[in-house]
Amino acid sequence: TLRPKRIGAYIDVSEQQLIQDSIGVFAAVQRNLIKKLNEYIEQKLFDNQAGTDLRPAGLFYNVSPTQVSDYAGICDLEASLEDADVYGNMKYAMNPKAKAGFRQMIKGTNATGMVYTAGEMDGTPTEVTSAVPSKKFVYGNWDNLLFATWGDTILKISDSATGLITGEVRVYLGAYIDWAVLRPEAFAFGEY
Repeated sequence: TLRPKRIGAYIDVSEQQLIQDSIGVFAAVQRNLIKKLNEYIEQKLFDNQAGTDLRPAGLFYNVSPTQVSDYAGICDLEASLEDADVYGNMKYAMNPKAKAGFRQMIKGTNATGMVYTAGEMDGTPTEVTSAVPSKKFVYGNWDNLLFATWGDTILKISDSATGLITGEVRVYLGAYIDWAVLRPEAFAFGEY
């Protein structure tokens, strides 16, 4: 069941600066707030925290990542999804420390190359983010992750008694979101 969960970010800005804006200050403030919301979503998506009424569960919640120390382990992890009839838009998401380990891992016993090269894990597109827990990674068909939003993004500018004294206004950006994994077997979790 998907339920709207509110997220938001704000910044205090000089009202005078916004009024005299000829260099795109308001647009820069909006871009910064959007970036902060995206960072928050990414951090929460990949964490290992349980879901609550205020936030969705992270993908790493209640999973036991498979320890992978060689190329055969990567092949077995990928094969586990194929055994579950998961095909299609396969991708990896991993922590930079996992990437560093895979950059040093040799493919197979014939030393035919490295497992991670040119942004790909053995030819599979890979996103690298510190939002994924240290040394961990997830492989799967990302079409099985449903991301929902409710309504438009909320943009508000307000002032307070303190703001009136300092000449600042608060620019707030908010949204209602939730996500769910449609098919748990579409993802495999690992640790380098």
